[in-house]
Amino acid sequence: MFSNSKRKAQLIVVTTFLLGAFTGGLATYIVQKQQSQKSTTVTSVAAEVDQRVGLQAEQRTQVESVLQETRQQYKTVKEQTRPQYDAIRQSGRSKIRSLLNAEQQARFDQYVQELDAKRAAARQAEAAAK
Repeated sequence: MFSNSKRKAQLIVVTTFLLGAFTGGLATYIVQKQQSQKSTTVTSVAAEVDQRVGLQAEQRTQVESVLQETRQQYKTVKEQTRPQYDAIRQSGRSKIRSLLNAEQQARFDQYVQELDAKRAAARQAEAAAK
């Protein structure tokens, strides 16, 4: 009997820690994403470079072109790696879910749905901003 109680306590502690880490990581990602979207437009970065090094008009245009090309390359890499991130996320969720009892699984599934809805909203906002 004591062994079951001890095991349940350990599972609760581990689950709480993992959910906290997962939530913290997601929150950090969302905040950083919002901040980077606000502060790293091609125009704002080109203006920063111009301010720091004193670009000529033609150089400024060329810098903006390079930045736009670089941004597109980042987008391509992100699209290529998204499935890998999704697979890792699903694997982690499955491992956490396997630690939970039926009642906890139902609550965890609801929590995951909320996270996925927030992620989808953030992706829509990102697409609308472009």
